[in-house]
Amino acid sequence: MEILNVVICFVVKPTQYLNVKLLRREIKVLERHLVHLEFGIVYLNMWQMLLPVVLLPADSYEVKLSTMETVTLQASELELPTVSGLFVYPVKSCAGISMDEVKLTPKALVRPKLLPNVDIDEVQSVVLTAEGMPELEVPVLKAPEGQVRVVSVWKDKVEGVDQGDAAAKWLDTFLKEENKSFRLVRVRDGFTRHTKPKYAPGHATNFADAFPFLLALEESLTDFNEKLEDAVPMNRFRPNIVLRGSPPFTDEHWNCITIGGIQFRNVRPCARCGMPSVDQATGIVHPKREPSRAIVRERNGELLGFTDGKKVEGYFGSNMVVEFNEGDSKPPKLTIGASVKVLTLKKEIVA
Repeated sequence: MEILNVVICFVVKPTQYLNVKLLRREIKVLERHLVHLEFGIVYLNMWQMLLPVVLLPADSYEVKLSTMETVTLQASELELPTVSGLFVYPVKSCAGISMDEVKLTPKALVRPKLLPNVDIDEVQSVVLTAEGMPELEVPVLKAPEGQVRVVSVWKDKVEGVDQGDAAAKWLDTFLKEENKSFRLVRVRDGFTRHTKPKYAPGHATNFADAFPFLLALEESLTDFNEKLEDAVPMNRFRPNIVLRGSPPFTDEHWNCITIGGIQFRNVRPCARCGMPSVDQATGIVHPKREPSRAIVRERNGELLGFTDGKKVEGYFGSNMVVEFNEGDSKPPKLTIGASVKVLTLKKEIVA
């Protein structure tokens, strides 16, 4: 049993960790201070600053309250964030698909990503749909059946396999970009695109901008929407994993976590491009480029105090990588309702 003293105090430094522990029954009395209680961490709201306080894992805690009363709190009484949404994006920048259960690909050590609960080798085709267009089923082509093309993702060169003329014609007809033509390409089997070693050495991704997973909190969206004239849904931010049950933006403090027993590491906060300004149902860009402008205004790296944070970059969500055990052979699964445990916190948040 861990012995913890409870103190109510003001914070001198935003980075100061406090030895504070409160019970839920004190929430009504101390609601100005207590934000949330979850496994291993207490979050306090002092002067409108979220301060994580780490507790050592134990089955129970003997807690001295501010009233000087001593009580025992079982670990089972601590609140756990849970998975409330899982999304896959079969084609980059196209619509996502909500799933109840997903798994990491068998080749996750090379190119980790979320897929519907099927074996990757069982995926035989991709179906393209759009308003005003006939549905097109595109058989998955692999080299040498499909032509290998080198494509650019930011500054990275990625080898892909062209998925044929029928898909290209369908895209050209729908997108109608003058003097431009489009090809549907999938990452070539066996190709490895490494993530930036500064942030995630030894990891890899596919066509994602930088990292294989994006995590976001429902509470972050609720908090951010309060600053907007027109609220936006979570799909504007295109996360893979959505959690419920933690204070807004506290994921930025997390370092290592487990989700349903699978260990993830928080690489860096996600710097947002202009995609949040695009209505995911219609493809129409907001005339005032919102909420992208609001993200930069309200959540830029300089304002948030991130290391290397820039005033011109806004942040929402956290980029994640999965930490596999070398002996893992069976693809792990994630399900709606899976519990999240925070193992360690970041010493600093590097943008």
